[in-house]
Amino acid sequence: MAVLDSILIPAQTPSTAIQGLASATSTVEQALGWNTIFSINADQDITIRFGVPGFATAASNTDFRIPANSTFTFDVGKTYTSFKCYNQSATPANIYIMFMSKF
Repeated sequence: MAVLDSILIPAQTPSTAIQGLASATSTVEQALGWNTIFSINADQDITIRFGVPGFATAASNTDFRIPANSTFTFDVGKTYTSFKCYNQSATPANIYIMFMSKF
């Protein structure tokens, strides 16, 4: 779903942090639900893979890249309701997720 010309505000859902994700490893599945908008940032290069609840495939270094210290905002719509991240760097990654709303 496209979010064009919207002002996003923090949602009432608490933010999430994944601390110390080891090098070359994948997070566990992060379940979101339908039509969730979230912003994600990490202090290391990571990749992100979207899926449906219970998807078994681990995230890998060939998924969509999020460069270190960059913030990306995604709207998962109704197709994907979960995601996993993969740490591409040689040092542990700290990943920060803030849920957003269209006010």
